[in-house]
Amino acid sequence: MAPRREPFGRIALAGALFQGGAAATDPATIVASLAHGLTQSAFWAAAAASVVRLGWLAPQLLVAYWATARPRMPFYRLGAFGRVAALAAVALLVAAG
Repeated sequence: MAPRREPFGRIALAGALFQGGAAATDPATIVASLAHGLTQSAFWAAAAASVVRLGWLAPQLLVAYWATARPRMPFYRLGAFGRVAALAAVALLVAAG
């Protein structure tokens, strides 16, 4: 039994569509587009996109040094419960809205 071969074009198209969708829904893209629409300034659009990235990375930099000297399992538990609590809060807001 010969292995099934997928046409290269279909696989390449699926990858291109996925990457396009991921780029279109990226928070930095959405925030930059919103900032540009509100201010008509490329500077503020770029600054908003940078702040989105900084907001994701800065807490990790601040906590990393503090967390290295402590056991890791409490951080994993706190992160897991924090994600569940945030998801539940979003679900409640959507249901209430």
